[in-house]
Amino acid sequence: MRKTLLFLYLLSLGSIAAYGQTRLTQDPKLERQLHESGLIHQPLPLDIENSFETNGWKKEVLQSAPLTRSAGTEGWSHSGAGSMSFRTEKTVSGLLHSLDNKTFIIYHPALTYLANEYGLTQLCIEMDGKEPSPAQLKELVETAREHNAKVVFIQREFDQKNAELIAKETGCRLLPINPLDYDWSKEMIHIAKSLADGQAD
Repeated sequence: MRKTLLFLYLLSLGSIAAYGQTRLTQDPKLERQLHESGLIHQPLPLDIENSFETNGWKKEVLQSAPLTRSAGTEGWSHSGAGSMSFRTEKTVSGLLHSLDNKTFIIYHPALTYLANEYGLTQLCIEMDGKEPSPAQLKELVETAREHNAKVVFIQREFDQKNAELIAKETGCRLLPINPLDYDWSKEMIHIAKSLADGQAD
């Protein structure tokens, strides 16, 4: 067992020593045996000209397609030198920048990025990933009234009981959304329109 461990240790040193041409051991006989075994050798030279990478770059592209629908160019429009804008973003931006009331209520904070991007206030029913206590619900209702919230967004995957209670207490419209929708662009426009006029299409 000791000889095997010693051999493996020397073998691991061999790959390092091969680069620097240093001796692996003081025993010339063992040194010769290690080199004759064929397990220790100089690294093979790289042939960059015939490498996969070099030939891959030279290969002609016969056909290409976007990986996702959002990568397609049909939704893009050019607006001046070197700038591109997405139609969905333009639509959402137009609807949300003109809002007088920028507060909405949602069970789970799924629209945080949207709220940050457009200066909206997102009031969440969920507290630290848990159902809110009666005291927290009362505070949320008061905050919603104070900020004049008009919309409570509900999502299929979350309990709607508290959302319905808050909508009733605040006079907000209860509107279903799906931030995980496959057609993300359409859903973002739906959410923006819901915020803009308090009703879904």
